[in-house]
Amino acid sequence: DKFNAENSFYSPAMEQIFNTSARQECYRMLGTSEFDLSLEHQGYHPFWVGIMANINATDHAIYLHNDMVEESKQRLPNLKRTFQLYKNYETFINVSNSSMAINKENFKPIFPELIENFCQVRNGLDAERIVELASAPSDDPDIEQFNNDVRFKLINIARMWPEKNQVRLIEMVRVLLDKGQHVSLYVLGTGPLLSVLEAKIAELGLNDHVFLLGVKRNPFQFLKSADCHVLSSDYEGQGIVLLEAMSLGVPCVSTNIPGPDNVLENGLGLLTELSPEA
Repeated sequence: DKFNAENSFYSPAMEQIFNTSARQECYRMLGTSEFDLSLEHQGYHPFWVGIMANINATDHAIYLHNDMVEESKQRLPNLKRTFQLYKNYETFINVSNSSMAINKENFKPIFPELIENFCQVRNGLDAERIVELASAPSDDPDIEQFNNDVRFKLINIARMWPEKNQVRLIEMVRVLLDKGQHVSLYVLGTGPLLSVLEAKIAELGLNDHVFLLGVKRNPFQFLKSADCHVLSSDYEGQGIVLLEAMSLGVPCVSTNIPGPDNVLENGLGLLTELSPEA
């Protein structure tokens, strides 16, 4: 249909049909129940955003976990459908002050009447659980190599998507080695950028210095023994992995972008320009 094909309602009648269908689905699941708050925490998929917007509730709130307009441009074009449903929400929750400022700026030309309803609630973190998991016994075959690596160990824990830009980290390792630094880099995660990263490692001759370990069931066992966590993203909502590293006492470096700039403010970590040399 045109809503899926063009990422917008082509008429008020179509929008009404969509919302009526969503309300019928809510009635099927919840009957005549009434709620004080309908909270859409995921905030991405238009189906669930539409359902949560039409629950019989006094207030409807939705999370904006990132620079949402940039997300729609870089990797999730279907977010444009989600944006069409924002008018059914009363509250928009951002996960950092700086990402809220970006979202306000980006949405002002689109929905100027909504940006006054933006607020900030930082993501929570179970630090005790992270410490517990980091100290648990490990049977991971890669942990011995990691722990026995006596070089300055950098770690990056993130999905391998373009906005995470681990290519910049690999190029950074080449720069550091050329300056005589004894460093290694371990990347935990996977995604569509995997083959690009493998090619960059081979191109720069870094097979003995950069290691792509894939998804780990318990990444905190690696994180606790790292010398530094490095975040190379082009944009973030908050950068919760920085909080996880800090909870284990691991120093952090991040690109100077909205989200991480709030996390690492007041000297809690280093912020750098968006280049390998920085």
